[in-house]
Amino acid sequence: MSSAEMCTGIVKCLGDFWSKKQLLDFTVKIDDVSIECHRFIMEACSDYFEALFRSGMREVKENCVVLQDVSVTVFELILNTLYTGINSLTLDNFIEVWQAVHRLQIRFMVTCCENFAINFISTETWENIYKTANLIESENVLGKLYLFMLKNFEQICQSTTFLKLQFNEIRDLIKSQDLVVRREDVVLESVINWVDNAQDINSSNDLSITPINDETKTNDLENENSLKNKVTDEESLCSGFLNLNSEQHPDKTFVSSCSTRKENLTGLLNLVRTCLVNPTVLSRVYKLKLITENEDARNIIFNPCLYHVIDYRHGQWHSAAVHRHCGEYYHCGVYANSKGDLKALNSEDEVWYGINKSALLQRAIQLVAFDNELYGIGVQSVDSQGVVCRLCVLCNDTWVEVVQMPTWNVLLVSHGHIIFVFNKDDRIIYTVNPKTKQLDTFTDYSEIIDIQHVMTVEHFILVFESVAQNGLDETAVHLLDINSNVWTRLNNIDGPATQIISFNNDQNIYILQTNGTSKNEVFEGLFRDCNLSGELLVTRTTI
Repeated sequence: MSSAEMCTGIVKCLGDFWSKKQLLDFTVKIDDVSIECHRFIMEACSDYFEALFRSGMREVKENCVVLQDVSVTVFELILNTLYTGINSLTLDNFIEVWQAVHRLQIRFMVTCCENFAINFISTETWENIYKTANLIESENVLGKLYLFMLKNFEQICQSTTFLKLQFNEIRDLIKSQDLVVRREDVVLESVINWVDNAQDINSSNDLSITPINDETKTNDLENENSLKNKVTDEESLCSGFLNLNSEQHPDKTFVSSCSTRKENLTGLLNLVRTCLVNPTVLSRVYKLKLITENEDARNIIFNPCLYHVIDYRHGQWHSAAVHRHCGEYYHCGVYANSKGDLKALNSEDEVWYGINKSALLQRAIQLVAFDNELYGIGVQSVDSQGVVCRLCVLCNDTWVEVVQMPTWNVLLVSHGHIIFVFNKDDRIIYTVNPKTKQLDTFTDYSEIIDIQHVMTVEHFILVFESVAQNGLDETAVHLLDINSNVWTRLNNIDGPATQIISFNNDQNIYILQTNGTSKNEVFEGLFRDCNLSGELLVTRTTI
């Protein structure tokens, strides 16, 4: 006989013993109904009854206890499970059973109810499951609900329960890269609704559980469309809700006060990818009283409007323009090796992707990102013309010519709606407008001999030149004010200018020097002299 068969046999004997009402020695009273059971079964399975029987209280001496907040039907179902091992959970009863076994501290049945709840999370059932999981602090279920809410945010945010969520719950949802929305407009509008409806929700803070109908017996988790399949790494994502209960108010209410929600408005707006919101929606939200009476909120909504209409980007990718995993774009680093082969690295999954070169870009020399597009200077051998240099743009995995270039020996940098081309042969700076495909002369830099790297910061272009000082390689730094077309010579920094890598966003500037001995204080002084804003982060690395 196997162990499983032995266990089944023992449970059957207990069930028969109970059904024959033999040696019943304890009574549980619920309302006017008395239910008899065995003390040793209740003490063995329930931490609640174990503590009761060891307490020496009057109920122990009388062999009878009165239970409240548990119905007769639910308690009889629990007893049936304890004596027979039969799982009697259904969509109609599992919420009540879950609450009851949690109160009675029957641990294995709590786990059983949690697993049942997780298996039947759907757009119809999630609210009742959430209310119970939140009430009894079920971390396992809350973690799975967090994943479900990320995948189904567009439906979730339309519910009354969404408006009752705590600030930290809303925060963890909208800041996640794995939030699934077809349009970022939905995220912005959900934040406005959550803050603006606080007063109405506070006046009807109903924590009651709505009965679940038979129509909800479908599990939506396995039937989501392909858009929702981009949510990954469940273990790390689940942690989003696991620390929520410790931050909530002890009374376990779902909502914050109206004033508190308004105080949290700017914090939530900063997590919305506002630069991806439709400008029409931004304009409408900007006129709302909730926004107009809050200066910080006004600025958060107004800045993305500038991002859409003027040269506000200055070669940097705004943190409010970072696409979520569900979007059609990935944020990648693009690399061209010495052979001109192009590869893109997606930092999220650390996977390299090959990029088609095509006949127009047989060998990539320089690359530059411009909004959501990739531009590159490349060379092509043409019999009648020798070597032809082109500025091309990558469209649907195909390189398309924008304009022919006078030489391949150039450096590229984007600023606003313009690409600046530094011609290292003639020491001339050209500008290219990708929309008009027009190549124009901007200025020259005859005094700068050996440019190795260029980058943009605000309305400036920083130029790094290799120089020798007392027999040592140093980097001369020049500053070009794009608005006034004025050059400024800055301090030298230690180490050569070769192999410098730089990038920046709206918050930080990063300069990576792959060799040499650059010092943080030199860079910091350089930026103080220019009155540039933002924090400068300098990192030395080796290749």
